[in-house]
Amino acid sequence: MVKLIEGKIKAVKVKRKNFIPKQEAFKFIFRDVFNRVDMQTNAGNSVSIKDFKEALKKVIPLNDEEINNTLLGLDKEGVLYLQKLDDPGQLTEEEKKTTIKNITWVKA
Repeated sequence: MVKLIEGKIKAVKVKRKNFIPKQEAFKFIFRDVFNRVDMQTNAGNSVSIKDFKEALKKVIPLNDEEINNTLLGLDKEGVLYLQKLDDPGQLTEEEKKTTIKNITWVKA
């Protein structure tokens, strides 16, 4: 493990060098952006997906699909919680399942 300011991040050691897997790096970056948006908007540990994506794209060049896939992976890990729209309106059943409104970070 490589110690960072906020805690620990998993790294793989190869020939005396530590490498951080892509997913672990994304987790760290996503958490940092989440914290910044949370502080700027005083959201109370639950930020809007729109604000989060806008801020994230300023830090790392990812498209919406890459962001969504990473968020869904972190949701499955239990690192964060993705809150769906309260009133999805005219969306299809499939769209209702994947329409995210807010992100709440669960673990530090």
